[in-house]
Amino acid sequence: MIKLSGLTDYPAQKFTLVGENKEQIGFLFRYMASQNLLKIDVSYGDFEAKGIILVNSPNLLRQWRNILPFGLMVASIDTLDPIYLNDFTEGRMSVYLLNAQEVADFERVFE
Repeated sequence: MIKLSGLTDYPAQKFTLVGENKEQIGFLFRYMASQNLLKIDVSYGDFEAKGIILVNSPNLLRQWRNILPFGLMVASIDTLDPIYLNDFTEGRMSVYLLNAQEVADFERVFE
């Protein structure tokens, strides 16, 4: 599990992570001020998912678990979903990249 560090309070943030198998995973985080929510886009090879609403989840990318060799866990210290631009910089929210084994472990626990 790798914590996504470097998230700021900037309303649009684009970055690339390198997964466990040296694959490149692209992320775009966008804050929607009028709706008090964050959306993300994920790209991996030919795969793209756009406009995923960021919510507390053991694996936000679960619906693609048979396609993606990774997952994305979103956690908060107060069980509320991210709604503020500074949720990451203030430490209220954390996002973690999960490897394939961690995704499988979560599947067994939450099945």
